[in-house]
Amino acid sequence: MTAEPTAAVRPRNRKQLIIDAAGRVFSEHGYHAASMEEIATSVGITAAALYRHFPNKYALFAGCANVMVDRLVTALDNVPPNLRDVLTAITHVTVAHRASGGVYRWEARYLNR
Repeated sequence: MTAEPTAAVRPRNRKQLIIDAAGRVFSEHGYHAASMEEIATSVGITAAALYRHFPNKYALFAGCANVMVDRLVTALDNVPPNLRDVLTAITHVTVAHRASGGVYRWEARYLNR
């Protein structure tokens, strides 16, 4: 007895799957080099289906950023007050010096241990 083909099942968390995949692609290639086709393929959908969830690449990028911010805020809400003050101070320094802070990440190979 052969099984009947089943209709495609659309996951309830499709939008979250798209955001997770887009976050990986944006991180790997950067905003401009990331393509909606690559993001769609990594989720297993077509680019046309992707555009049903997000009208353009910027909206998808902003959606990824908003999800990350929400995750960070939630994580910070669960931190004890003393540690929250330390993390807040570190965050302020990081944001204030974001223009030059990346050099340590990208050019760390030039630093001695």
